Amino acid sequence: MAKIPTVTLALIKKHRQDTDGYIKVKIWIPGRNRALSNSTGYKISQQDWNAADQVVKKSHPKADIINREINRERDAIVERLETELKRGTEFTELFLRSLFESRSASGEFIVFYEQYLNYNCIKWTANYYNHYLVEYNYLVKKFGENLTFADITTQFLQRFEMSLTCAKTTKYGKMKKLKQIIDSAITQEFIRPKQLAGYRWPEDGDPEASYLTLDETEIIANAIYAGKLSDDKEMLQVACFFLVECYSGIRFSDWGRFEIETLVHDRNLKVRAKKNGEPVYLPLGVFRRLGRIIDYIQEHNIRFDLSEQMTNRLLKLLVKHPEIKLKRHPDLTTHRGRHTCGTLLGEMGYSDNEIADVLGITPMTARRYTHRTRQGLNNAFARYGGL
Repeated sequence: MAKIPTVTLALIKKHRQDTDGYIKVKIWIPGRNRALSNSTGYKISQQDWNAADQVVKKSHPKADIINREINRERDAIVERLETELKRGTEFTELFLRSLFESRSASGEFIVFYEQYLNYNCIKWTANYYNHYLVEYNYLVKKFGENLTFADITTQFLQRFEMSLTCAKTTKYGKMKKLKQIIDSAITQEFIRPKQLAGYRWPEDGDPEASYLTLDETEIIANAIYAGKLSDDKEMLQVACFFLVECYSGIRFSDWGRFEIETLVHDRNLKVRAKKNGEPVYLPLGVFRRLGRIIDYIQEHNIRFDLSEQMTNRLLKLLVKHPEIKLKRHPDLTTHRGRHTCGTLLGEMGYSDNEIADVLGITPMTARRYTHRTRQGLNNAFARYGGL
């Protein structure tokens, strides 16, 4: 009686073990001349694999997720073979090879993206993983759940890039994350490089010099304290927390978690610098403008609960608000407050290392956050004299 070929799961080292010690989990079908295999999209270490049972060992932190996914991949192959057996199909090596090739050609890019995240979440921090998850959700919302590998073309990337309405550096970061997923798919031969021929990935560049001067921040602050924004609750939220970012350098992700009861102690604002894990304390007696806006937030019990998209929209309206009337209209986003903070500290004479400590970044990155201004030069002239 005819039967379907044996389909197993195995760790396959095609050429050599990966430099990080992980090996691909593949669907394996023995052949008369040579065995056939197809990647499941996961890689694990040899010590985490139970070869006898063809599963990831329970000691692995993501064993349940990976085992469910790789078994689903294998079961799909087995089900296809059983269907073909009923049709009387002859399981030649050519047929089996075409079976894998057709799966690669028509496989869902979204599923591959999910597998990529599930695999890498083991070694990523929760915050880093969430950044990728946000980009995944945006991709699904914008282009649907049925994106195939064949859909990933130069035209698709151009449309995706044009859909990103954000600053240059933010766009670069988003495209860089997508490129990592696509490069992984190319490595596993799901996507052919010629599909992307002619596309030029965005290049990294210095952040756009769009920030507020100290006088401009005070115009916004005076409008808040005079009650000129009180009638618009959402605008007031954005204005208050944007000033906190301008004066302290906190990230937008901290706006919604801002609780004075836990962050302010003995008139010091505790800022957690997530890049290095160490907290930075800003004395509100020295950072007087910061202390005043924090006192206002506490007195009026203001809590932030808006999305980043809505916040960016309101920031663009804020600089044009009739009660504020800034002479220039800088392109404000949720990230511009950190640039403002770095620039203002630089004008006051803070070093790159000191600015880096306040913002929670490296000194090299701090140089990109600070913008040298005429006021900064005037301060340097007054401090050091001339030639």
